[in-house]
Amino acid sequence: MKLNFPYNPELIEKIKTIPTRTWLPDEKAWQVSDEFADRAIGYIGEYYPQIAKGLATFAAQNKEASSILLQLGRAASVKDLTSPDAIAAVTAIRNKLSLPYELFPYQELCVAFMEEVYKNDTGVLIADEMGLGKTIETIAWLSLHPEMYPVMVIPPASVKQIWYREIKKWLPDAKTQIIRSGKDTFEPNKDFYIVNYDLIWRLPDITKVNVSSIVFDEVTAIKEAKAKRSKMAKQLGRKVKHVIGLSGTPIMNRPIEFYNFLNTIAPKQFSNWVYFGTRYCGGRQIRIGKRLIWQFSGATNLDELSKQLKSLMLRRKKVQVLTELPEKRRQTMYLELPSKYKKEYIKREKELIWSLDALKSNVNLQSPDILAKLGLLRHTIGMAKAASAYDYIKQVVESDNKLVVFAHHQDVLDQLSEILSKELVPYVRADGSTKNELRQKYIDTFQKDKNCMVFLASSAMGMGITLTAASNALFVERQWSPALEEQMEDRTHRIGQDRGVLIQYMQIENTIDERMAKVVESKREIMRKVLDGNAGSNRIGTEESAIDEVLRSYQ
Repeated sequence: MKLNFPYNPELIEKIKTIPTRTWLPDEKAWQVSDEFADRAIGYIGEYYPQIAKGLATFAAQNKEASSILLQLGRAASVKDLTSPDAIAAVTAIRNKLSLPYELFPYQELCVAFMEEVYKNDTGVLIADEMGLGKTIETIAWLSLHPEMYPVMVIPPASVKQIWYREIKKWLPDAKTQIIRSGKDTFEPNKDFYIVNYDLIWRLPDITKVNVSSIVFDEVTAIKEAKAKRSKMAKQLGRKVKHVIGLSGTPIMNRPIEFYNFLNTIAPKQFSNWVYFGTRYCGGRQIRIGKRLIWQFSGATNLDELSKQLKSLMLRRKKVQVLTELPEKRRQTMYLELPSKYKKEYIKREKELIWSLDALKSNVNLQSPDILAKLGLLRHTIGMAKAASAYDYIKQVVESDNKLVVFAHHQDVLDQLSEILSKELVPYVRADGSTKNELRQKYIDTFQKDKNCMVFLASSAMGMGITLTAASNALFVERQWSPALEEQMEDRTHRIGQDRGVLIQYMQIENTIDERMAKVVESKREIMRKVLDGNAGSNRIGTEESAIDEVLRSYQ
C-alpha cells in the first residue's frame, strides 16, 4: 500500500519503525505491505485524520480484492478453494482460455493467481515443484494477454528448445525466434524471443529490443548480484511492463539468495538489499582488515517474509496435486546438438549413409559393417547427451528429489559418473558388469539413504528391481524396444510408489536420435493397441525391425 502525506519528521520516524516500509523517491511516497497497512494508517491518523480516513477506505477495498489472491496463493488446487470469489476467478479463467489442449485444474488455478497478481501491478514468481508444468502455466497466462507481447523468455541453455516446442504446441500461431549465439540478431515482429542467461550480457543490442514482458526461467540463475548475467537481467527487467519468474527451488541455501530476483520481480516491494539482509537474513557487519562488510548468512523473521511472498508467489508440490496427475507421465526433453560433438556426428552420419548407398539391395541392410557404423552414431549422440544431462539432474536434486538415470553405453555412464563425482552429487551405479551382491547393496543404499540422490543404471537393470525412492527417471539414451523401456520405467512406477512418476526422454533434434524416437514411439502405440485389443494386427515388431526402419529412413 502506498502512503502519501505532507512532510512531517515525527511521522516519518514512526513510519520507519514498520518492518516492510520502503521509500519510493520517484513517487514521493512510502510503501508498506498490506499486513502493516492498519498500523501505518494509525500513525498517519495521529497527524492527518482526513488522509487516514481516505487510506482506511482504500485499504478496506484492497483487502477485499487481495483476499481472492491470498486464497488462490494458499490453495494447491481448485478443490481447496472455499471462497465463492476465488472459485469464480478460476472459472472465469477457464472460460477465457482458448488453447489446443486442456490444462490440469491446478494449472488453471495458477493462471488465475497470475491474473490476480497482474492486477496489483507487480511481477509474479511461480515456484511449483519441477514437473508440474510451470512453462505451460506461463504460456497459458500469456495467451490471455497479447498486450504483453513481444515476450522475452530467458531460460538455461539446456531448455531453450523445450520452450520453443511448448510455445509451438500451445500457441501454434505464435512467431518465435531462438537466439542461438552472440552473433545472432533479433528479428522484428516476433511474439517470443528465447535467449539463454549466458548470452544476454553478450548481445550488444539486447537492451534495444522492444519487448513488453520477460520470463526468467530458473530465476536462481540470477541469485548472484555481481554476476554479469544478473546485472543484465535486472536491467532488462526494469524496462518491461511485467516480469515472471519461474523456479522449483527459489531458495537453495539462505534467504539472501532470494533477494536479487525478488528485487527484479517486485523492485518496489523489495528495494533495499541491506534492509532485506538485516531483517530476514540476520545481517551484521564484520571487520575484514580495515573494511566493514555485511554478512547475511542467517535466517530471521521468516514468517513475516513468507506473508509478504503470498501476494506474488505460488508454490505447489507434486504430492499436493497427485489426484489430478496421471500415475505415470512421459515427456520429451528436446535438445540441440552441442557444438563440441557436431563435427564428429556429421562424420559418423556420412559414413553410415555412404555404406547404405553402397548396398545394391536391402538383403544385407543389417550387415556387421552397417550395424557398427550405426552403433558409432548412437554412441556419439549418447556422449553428447551425457554432457547436457547434468543441468536436468541438478534441477531434480536441488528440488530434494531422487532420480534414476538410464543409459546404454558404458562410457556414457562413465561420463555421467565423472560429472556427478565432480559436482559432489551422492550417487550409486549399477550396470551389466556389477556383481549381484553389490547390485542389491546399491539398490538398498538408494532406497534407504536419504543423502543418495541419483541411481545410474544401464538397460541391464531394467527388470526385477525396485527404485521407488525416486519418482523421476531420465533416459539419456533410448532402447530399440518400447517394451524394454517400459520395464525400465517401471523400476520407479510399481507397488510402493506413492507419487506421480515423471519419465523424461532426452532427444537431440535433427539427428538419429529423432529418427529412433519416432520409430520406437510408433511401435509403442502399436503395442498399446494390441494390449488394449484395438489393433488390426498382433505384430508389434522386433528390435531388428526397428533398426531396419531407422536405416531405411537414411536411404
